[in-house]
Amino acid sequence: MADAGGELRLDVSGHIEALRRDGYTIVEGLMSADQVERARTALSHYLGRFKGRNDFEGRTTERVYTLVARDEVFQEVAEDPRTKCLTKRAGLSDMW
Repeated sequence: MADAGGELRLDVSGHIEALRRDGYTIVEGLMSADQVERARTALSHYLGRFKGRNDFEGRTTERVYTLVARDEVFQEVAEDPRTKCLTKRAGLSDMW
């Protein structure tokens, strides 16, 4: 979300709390409509082809690994300043 000056705002504490409590968080507006469409198109080639391999993954769960290698849109999301901020605050900064 952007403020009146066009700066990106992020409730970092709220997202970190959600990660700890729920194991995930949703960053509203992280992806543009164009990025969502590009991601859908990129994933359409893989969905229905790969299922989980064990009980941990879920045998009927669809899996697509190494998304950043599949399409540039996933790299864009991974490199978004909001994504990087959250991964750093969650202690996952060694991913970069």
